[in-house]
Amino acid sequence: MEGAWTELPPHLAPPGEELCVRIHVPKCLHEVEPGQTVDSIAAMYKTDWLALYHANANFPGFNPAMLRPGDTLRLGVSYKIQRHDHLDGLAVVADRLLVPATALRDLNPELTVDVALEYETGGKSTELAISVALRRYMLQGEHISLPLPFFHAPSWQGAVPETCDDVTYDWTPNTCERHMAPEEACGAGLSGKCEYDEKGIIGCRVPRCGGEGQHPSVLEAMWDGEMRELKLLLSANLLAGETLRVVVPSTRGLELQATSQPPRQILGHVPLRDWLPDTHLRRNASTPDARTPLDLCIVLPLCSNKLACSYGSDCRLEPDDPEAKTLLQA
Repeated sequence: MEGAWTELPPHLAPPGEELCVRIHVPKCLHEVEPGQTVDSIAAMYKTDWLALYHANANFPGFNPAMLRPGDTLRLGVSYKIQRHDHLDGLAVVADRLLVPATALRDLNPELTVDVALEYETGGKSTELAISVALRRYMLQGEHISLPLPFFHAPSWQGAVPETCDDVTYDWTPNTCERHMAPEEACGAGLSGKCEYDEKGIIGCRVPRCGGEGQHPSVLEAMWDGEMRELKLLLSANLLAGETLRVVVPSTRGLELQATSQPPRQILGHVPLRDWLPDTHLRRNASTPDARTPLDLCIVLPLCSNKLACSYGSDCRLEPDDPEAKTLLQA
């Protein structure tokens, strides 16, 4: 659909009026573009050419060496998410399907969110500003998980603000070189400006979020000190395409590892769901009982210690394996 443009007739889109259009894009399919090969397509989806070949074994005249622009390749199989899958969680479902959870996230981008990080460090604690770009409708009571292995702190939970309206400043000595001029940006790892104190000592003046505040869409944040993961529990429904902004004040005690330089972009995770409201383009569904079932795109493994595989992607669990409780056929 990228780059496509369709002009609607005037009776469907009168001048000055808005028209809401829903576009359904099938999952687990790839349209071949000029210059692409089976190898390059497989690399895009973090799989290999053999998996794609077997997934398209019934494609008439399929020849991996002779792909044509416009050909449509199947990436794997479509699995309708069950209610018990939603309750079990992605890790359990991935184990049941004999694929890594990371592979499911790679092929199903609605399971992830793009996260931009901005951090200000002065002294030990770090203030962290987070912007989360949502790919799907999020429901009140769901959580967003952000892996932050480059920070450490004891576990905590509590309210976090959306922005910092109440700003205070910390002054940290010996953080600016003597040759640095006042108002010059502080050194690496610090956000602020150099400044002299009344004794003529130069240091870094770092802005700090002064208030705890209550976020309008986040009920509370939970930091898991062992897993080094931050979870945001939502108190409101959020639309796909919205950006959720959160500030973790330095008073929460997050400390940057001495040897770490955190990336500015990471991937966060959202829960597996078996359905979303059918009116998910609007914040408040007028018919809450109308639901759209969701599915997963899965590239089934060709071989593993629990699988006996025959031609194509027809895989079955070994019947004599005591752990084999599921039959997978594609």
